[in-house]
Amino acid sequence: VLMDNKVIPKMSFEEAERMMPKIGFGMKTKILASLEALKLGCKKVIICNGREESILKLALKGERGTLIYI
Repeated sequence: VLMDNKVIPKMSFEEAERMMPKIGFGMKTKILASLEALKLGCKKVIICNGREESILKLALKGERGTLIYI
C-alpha cells in the first residue's frame, strides 16, 4: 500500500479503516477485501505486488508488501 509515494510496511485494522478515504480506487478494493478477511477471523493479511518474482517468499519474510493485522 502506497501513501505519499512510500510503501507502508504494516498497519492495524483501525489504521486501514481510517486511511480508506485517502486510498485510490484499485487499492481500495484490496483494502476492503483485507478488512473483510480480518473481520471473518484471519489474524493478518499481506497485500503485495503479484508481478514481482518470488513475491510470496519475500512477503512472508516481511521484506515486501503491506501487512494489515488485528
